Amino acid sequence: TKEELHPIPDINYTPDLIDGIDVRYASGDEVSLTNEQGIWYVKKPFRYPASGLMQDLLEKAGRMRLSTYVAEGNEKNLRLYGLHKPFAVVTIRMAASIISVMTPDHQVAEQRDVPEHEITFYFGDAFASVGYYCLFDDMIYKATMLSMGFLLNIEPDILALQTPFDIPLNKMQWIAVMREEQRTDYYVEFAERVLPNNLIAVDDSGNTIYDMYVKRNGDEILAEPFMRAYLDMMSLSSSGEMTENSLQTDAALLTVFLKYDSGERTIAFYPYDALHAAIAIDGVVRHYVTLSQLDLITI
Repeated sequence: TKEELHPIPDINYTPDLIDGIDVRYASGDEVSLTNEQGIWYVKKPFRYPASGLMQDLLEKAGRMRLSTYVAEGNEKNLRLYGLHKPFAVVTIRMAASIISVMTPDHQVAEQRDVPEHEITFYFGDAFASVGYYCLFDDMIYKATMLSMGFLLNIEPDILALQTPFDIPLNKMQWIAVMREEQRTDYYVEFAERVLPNNLIAVDDSGNTIYDMYVKRNGDEILAEPFMRAYLDMMSLSSSGEMTENSLQTDAALLTVFLKYDSGERTIAFYPYDALHAAIAIDGVVRHYVTLSQLDLITI
């Protein structure tokens, strides 16, 4: 048929170029995810760093496809397929990129700059209990739940970060730890390792080797014990989800301030019950940890 012969556009976008995903439902609910200098955040319905599960979602975006062409997106067809009032609108924000055209012998023949842009999908009526009619680029297609359903089932609570100290140490610049009235500041620097012959040290793959230097309240300390202590902090993980996401009013048991290459983060632990402490990341509480896990913070 004519519909079967109609070309299907490629929508399997490169995950590394996706800068944001916004979902708006007819009910008024919204989900927004955004990449801020390499760190993914849930932006709506609450603001919170996203976990590694975000990468799974991006990889699904890299594999998604439209099923079959249905019709042109004129007013009559929009009403026919429930797209005049879509139940969900999904916008994918793409970063600027460069497209290279290669010759048969793998030489760059042409390069074209692609500015940052947005791609929008509108979802209407369901069909055959396996998907929805989808408006894309003024054309109506079938979109199956198997391929694109993940866009309509994003769960911010599940995406919320459960390991608050997930910033790699090689990105760190400064850490401050506040216990009651006592504050300890750590400054972290990385410098190229210089060999006795004044050459820069490299590993077996040719990558530059860096040495870490740490100062505690202005005095230099051994880097290796500090590194082990930070790795212990990175293993701290939530024990459960809070029923309320408001900040506790009690004084914090412990507060850690992080400054890293692309931003800052404040992680505070507040009394929750006899065995647990609530975790607040930048003032928002989503999870709690056992009090015993605070022993992992030894710096």
